[in-house]
Amino acid sequence: MEVDFILYGDKAFFAVEVTKAGRVREDDTAGLKAFLNEYPQATAFLLYGGPDRYYEDKIYFTPVTDFFRDAIELFFRQS
Repeated sequence: MEVDFILYGDKAFFAVEVTKAGRVREDDTAGLKAFLNEYPQATAFLLYGGPDRYYEDKIYFTPVTDFFRDAIELFFRQS
Protein backbone atom coordinates (compact mmCIF):
# COMPACT_ATOMS: atom_id res chain seq x y z
CA MET A 1 0.00 0.00 0.00
CA GLU A 2 1.04 3.58 -0.54
CA VAL A 3 0.04 7.11 0.43
CA ASP A 4 0.30 10.21 -1.74
CA PHE A 5 2.87 11.96 0.42
CA ILE A 6 4.56 11.94 3.81
CA LEU A 7 5.57 15.06 5.72
CA TYR A 8 8.16 14.40 8.38
CA GLY A 9 10.15 16.75 10.56
CA ASP A 10 10.93 17.86 14.09
CA LYS A 11 7.34 18.93 14.75
CA ALA A 12 5.25 16.59 12.61
CA PHE A 13 4.89 13.18 11.00
CA PHE A 14 1.94 13.19 8.60
CA ALA A 15 0.73 10.67 6.05
CA VAL A 16 -1.52 12.31 3.46
CA GLU A 17 -3.85 10.87 0.85
CA VAL A 18 -5.62 13.20 -1.60
CA THR A 19 -8.77 12.66 -3.67
CA LYS A 20 -10.75 15.24 -5.60
CA ALA A 21 -13.99 13.36 -4.96
CA GLY A 22 -16.65 15.04 -2.86
CA ARG A 23 -17.34 11.78 -1.03
CA VAL A 24 -14.83 9.40 0.50
CA ARG A 25 -14.99 5.70 -0.37
CA GLU A 26 -13.63 2.86 1.76
CA ASP A 27 -10.94 2.22 -0.88
CA ASP A 28 -9.65 5.78 -0.38
CA THR A 29 -8.52 4.95 3.16
CA ALA A 30 -6.71 1.65 2.49
CA GLY A 31 -3.24 3.15 2.03
CA LEU A 32 -3.54 5.32 5.14
CA LYS A 33 -4.75 2.42 7.27
CA ALA A 34 -1.83 0.26 6.12
CA PHE A 35 0.60 3.12 6.80
CA LEU A 36 -0.79 3.65 10.31
CA ASN A 37 -0.43 -0.05 10.99
CA GLU A 38 3.31 0.26 10.26
CA TYR A 39 3.78 3.76 11.74
CA PRO A 40 1.19 4.27 14.50
CA GLN A 41 2.93 7.47 15.65
CA ALA A 42 1.97 9.21 12.38
CA THR A 43 -1.04 11.47 11.99
CA ALA A 44 -3.12 10.57 8.93
CA PHE A 45 -5.07 12.97 6.74
CA LEU A 46 -7.36 12.24 3.84
CA LEU A 47 -7.86 15.43 1.87
CA TYR A 48 -10.97 15.45 -0.28
CA GLY A 49 -13.30 17.70 -2.27
CA GLY A 50 -16.15 17.63 0.25
CA PRO A 51 -17.12 20.37 2.70
CA ASP A 52 -16.98 18.59 6.09
CA ARG A 53 -14.20 17.84 8.55
CA TYR A 54 -14.41 14.68 10.62
CA TYR A 55 -12.25 12.09 12.38
CA GLU A 56 -12.77 8.36 11.97
CA ASP A 57 -10.54 5.28 12.30
CA LYS A 58 -7.54 7.44 13.31
CA ILE A 59 -7.83 9.49 10.09
CA TYR A 60 -8.63 13.20 9.81
CA PHE A 61 -10.93 13.76 6.84
CA THR A 62 -10.36 17.33 5.76
CA PRO A 63 -11.46 19.45 2.79
CA VAL A 64 -8.42 20.21 0.63
CA THR A 65 -8.97 23.96 0.91
CA ASP A 66 -9.10 23.81 4.73
CA PHE A 67 -5.91 21.78 4.94
CA PHE A 68 -3.84 24.26 2.96
CA ARG A 69 -5.44 27.26 4.68
CA ASP A 70 -4.43 25.77 8.04
CA ALA A 71 -1.02 24.45 6.90
CA ILE A 72 1.03 27.13 8.65
CA GLU A 73 -0.37 26.17 12.05
CA LEU A 74 -0.11 22.43 11.33
CA PHE A 75 3.51 22.49 10.22
CA PHE A 76 4.99 25.38 12.14
CA ARG A 77 3.17 25.35 15.47
CA GLN A 78 5.18 26.31 18.51
CA SER A 79 6.12 23.52 20.90
